[in-house]
Amino acid sequence: MLGRDGKVVGLECLKTMRVFDENHRFSPVFYENSETQFECDTIILSIGQAPNLDFLFPDDGIQVSPRGLVNVHRETLMTPRPASSPAVTAPLVRG
Repeated sequence: MLGRDGKVVGLECLKTMRVFDENHRFSPVFYENSETQFECDTIILSIGQAPNLDFLFPDDGIQVSPRGLVNVHRETLMTPRPASSPAVTAPLVRG
């Protein structure tokens, strides 16, 4: 999360090489110099469960589907403001 003057101004992401080690333990490894920054003023944190979008207002321009997910353009995945999974797609469950 990138901030300036106490406010969110962007998000920095890293390209992930792997998430689990050879013993299947959570141990993410990232590619060097893979940083990508996105300008934004709102970040919705998500941990793989259902998103809580109660803070959104109609003036935000973000529509929520009947399933409680953020509606996005099917081809570009764009919204009036940036959004990411699982706020956009249903959470993935692996067994």
